[in-house]
Amino acid sequence: VVSKGRAAGAPGLSYAIKWQDDAGDVFKFDIATGGTVKTATSTTAFAVGSDWVHIGATYDGAHARIYINGKEEGSTAVTGSINYGLTDDAFIIGKLGLGGSERNFNGLVDDVAIWGVALSADEISDLWMGNTKSSGTIRPDMVKRADLKAWWKLDEGTGNTSTDAINSLVAT
Repeated sequence: VVSKGRAAGAPGLSYAIKWQDDAGDVFKFDIATGGTVKTATSTTAFAVGSDWVHIGATYDGAHARIYINGKEEGSTAVTGSINYGLTDDAFIIGKLGLGGSERNFNGLVDDVAIWGVALSADEISDLWMGNTKSSGTIRPDMVKRADLKAWWKLDEGTGNTSTDAINSLVAT
C-alpha cells in the first residue's frame, strides 16, 4: 500500500504497509531498525476491492502495531531507530519496492499521512471514525497538530506523483 526506503542501492526498506495475497489476504506493517525487519500482521483477511479499509500503523520505539478500521490487530516487539528518515529515498504509494522488485497494490488508496510520533490506539480509532463520518478525509483537529509531518490527500485526479499538503514532499 505504501513503502519507504527501497530506492536503488538501499540495503532494504525503512517501513512498509502491504497487503499480502500469498499470506492469507492480510495487511502487514514491516519496519526496519538496525538492519533487522520486523512485521506486525493483521488478523482479518480482506479481498482487495471488497470494501474500504482504514489502515493505521505505529512504532513507539518498543513495538510496531497495525490497526484495521480503528482496532489493533497485530503487534511485534522491535527497538531501535528507523533506518531512513522521511526525506531519504523514495516514498511510494501503491507499490512495494523499486528497481525490478516491485509489487503493485491492486486497489485504491486515499489520504496517506505520517506523524512524527506514535499515535495512541484512541487517536487511531478517532482517525478511522473521522474518516467514516467526515467524507473520507483526515479530521481538521488532527491536521492542525505540529507532529503531522506529511499528508498526501491523493486528490490530483491524474498523474503518478503526489505532493503532500504539509511539507511539499513528493511521493510516487
